[in-house]
Amino acid sequence: MDREPIAIIGMGCRFPGAKNPEAF
Repeated sequence: MDREPIAIIGMGCRFPGAKNPEAF
């Protein structure tokens, strides 16, 4: 993962069912 942890957490808030946008 080349993304920052903050970006991952931000996506996690938008997609509670997925840890990252790729999983969604």
